[in-house]
Amino acid sequence: MEILSNRISVERNEGDVSIVISAVANKSKNRFVAILLLLWLIGGITMIFSFPSLQEDKTKIVVIIWFAFWVYFLYVLWRLWRWKQYGHEILKVINGSLKYKKDVKGRGWVNEYKLETIQRLRPSGAESPAWLKNFGGDFWNTDCDSIRFDYEDGEISFGYQLEKSEQEKLIKLLGEHVAVEEKVSNRSKKAENRKQ
Repeated sequence: MEILSNRISVERNEGDVSIVISAVANKSKNRFVAILLLLWLIGGITMIFSFPSLQEDKTKIVVIIWFAFWVYFLYVLWRLWRWKQYGHEILKVINGSLKYKKDVKGRGWVNEYKLETIQRLRPSGAESPAWLKNFGGDFWNTDCDSIRFDYEDGEISFGYQLEKSEQEKLIKLLGEHVAVEEKVSNRSKKAENRKQ
C-alpha cells in the first residue's frame, strides 16, 4: 500500500489501482459536530415537551415553524456528522473504467466512467471565498469537488476538501490512465505546430 497523504492511500494490483480518500484527516474535529448535534437534539426535544404548555395560538404557530427548521437542520447536522465520521471516497481504475463511490459505512452508489471518454482531468479551481473560510463555511460542506473531469456532456467532480498538494498527487496518479488537462492542451499545441 502506498500513502499519498494522511487522507489518501493507494493500492496497485497488476495494472489496477484502488484509491481511498478519507473524509477527514483529523477525527477529533468531528467531536465539535457531535457536540453540536447533541445540543441541537436536546434543544428540539425540550421544545417538543414544552409545546403543550403554550397558551397563545401565535406562539404555537411560531414554534411549529421553528420546529420545521429544527428538523431540517437536524438532518443536515446528522448527515455532516455521519460523513465526517465514516465517509470515504473510493476510486478504482479497473478493466478500462474508473469506478467512483462516495461511501458511508459501506453504503453509496458506484458510478462507472469509461477511461477513454474521460477528458481534461484538472483541479476544480473553485475555492471558497476567504471570508467564508474564516467563518468555517468549508467545514459544513459535504460536496466532493476538489478535482473534476469532463465526461460525455457533463462535468464530474470528486475529492472532498483536498489540499493543493493532494490534488496534484492524485491528478498525477490518475494521469497515468486518463487525459489530464495540461497533457491535452500540450498535445493540441504540438499538433498545431506540426500543421504549420
